[in-house]
Amino acid sequence: MTDFAKFAGCPYFYNDVITVDYILPDIVNPQNPQLLPALRTVYTDSYDNARKLIGNSRFGLASSAEEAFKSALLAIALAPKKHRSLYDDKEYREFKSQESKVRELAAKCFSFAPEQPEYYYIFGLLYLKLGAIEEGVKLLEEALKKKPDLARVHVALALIYTICEDWEQGYIHALAARNAGLEIQADLMTLCLFACAVKTGQNYPGKIRLDSQSPGYKYSIQDALEFFPKLEGELDHSGHDRKIIMAPSDVGYFFQHTLALACSLEKNDPDSALHINLCNPTDEALATIEKMRARFTGIKIFLSTEQVDYRDFISPGYYLSAVRDVRLYQLMKQNNHRFIRLDVDSLIVKPLGKTGKLFDKNIILTTSQAVALPYWERLINGLKSVKKSAESLKFMEELTLLIFDNFRHKSHLWFLDQVYMVYLYDKYKNQFPIGQFPIGVVDSADYMDLLHSEISAIWTVTRDKAGAAKYLRKKHALLREYGFEEYIDA
Repeated sequence: MTDFAKFAGCPYFYNDVITVDYILPDIVNPQNPQLLPALRTVYTDSYDNARKLIGNSRFGLASSAEEAFKSALLAIALAPKKHRSLYDDKEYREFKSQESKVRELAAKCFSFAPEQPEYYYIFGLLYLKLGAIEEGVKLLEEALKKKPDLARVHVALALIYTICEDWEQGYIHALAARNAGLEIQADLMTLCLFACAVKTGQNYPGKIRLDSQSPGYKYSIQDALEFFPKLEGELDHSGHDRKIIMAPSDVGYFFQHTLALACSLEKNDPDSALHINLCNPTDEALATIEKMRARFTGIKIFLSTEQVDYRDFISPGYYLSAVRDVRLYQLMKQNNHRFIRLDVDSLIVKPLGKTGKLFDKNIILTTSQAVALPYWERLINGLKSVKKSAESLKFMEELTLLIFDNFRHKSHLWFLDQVYMVYLYDKYKNQFPIGQFPIGVVDSADYMDLLHSEISAIWTVTRDKAGAAKYLRKKHALLREYGFEEYIDA
């Protein structure tokens, strides 16, 4: 029996506006001149305005089919109009208050078009948004009974079952979606398929490589390190005993974020060291690092660099998100210090020496406090704290080999670093201790804080870096304090 309660609050469904554009050819002629104004109103305007416009529109269907289509459009008009923040559910509450109206429109739609599978899909998603998970799943499954190859339904069910840890059903639907050749959400289905295959021991016919986990694997860790551009610079930290904040980035992120992170470390934890790993450094970036060294009297700054042609690794984003852990492994292997690899768009607000959860294990990973997250997001790769030991070397070496295999086969996708981290965590969590450092919205010094409370030690941001006003005010004040105000708008 699937525990659908695990799915309640899933951001993957709450954050997306439901649209019907992609299934229009199966319902109505997309060239109908009244269709576009109706859709624009449904997606952007109030329910009352949508009701008036739709009531006066004609979509070229038979009378019963016309009523069914209008009912579906009106139900969608009740749904949230924009991406909902995980921490602001006003639109969700407003939608929830209209549940009886959504159910009324569903009943009307099904009475006029009981055999149209697309409507079961639309209302299935709407019921999921309302929190009626089991009913939503039943509607999605009914859509498949009427049209077994409706790939988008398989996508929805694959995600639901994966999050609910019904790995068998998740595997079935993810494989069906993949076999249908659906381009939209292809990476999402790759991730679902991988998670379910790992958990059930079934074959994984996808692009996430696990070569290094197989007997007879022919590559060594040295092969993996030589595959990537050479790491040069200050790699030996034997002359001090400070904890080291590792900040890997390209030049753009260096000016946008790393510089402010360094200022926050100098102000709030000056007994630390900062190791900047910079891809394709420019003269301006190198000169700025020398200015930092001259102006900062507390922290020690170390620099390593690499020259990389991103075309060899698909894109800068793929390369930087995955290879940062390869560089962390190289530094940890060579030194006996505590390394805390941190997303450079973070700020240090309190001394990290007071956050015990960053130091009590040789491997410490960041855990999300959000609910209803899929397998690959239960650990977040924004922070990783490691100290050299047999266990941490084993963990990071395997992580490096897995990343190497994917780049070697040119099979990349987003979340790759987190996928492998979760995979190795599951593999080793019962063999040696692995600590957890939470990221969330609770006011605590032991959290990476997304709400930016003064009690927290680390402030961080997710996608909305420009919209976090309190974070930006502190960031800009730090740049001004240390004489780097010219980079406020970098």
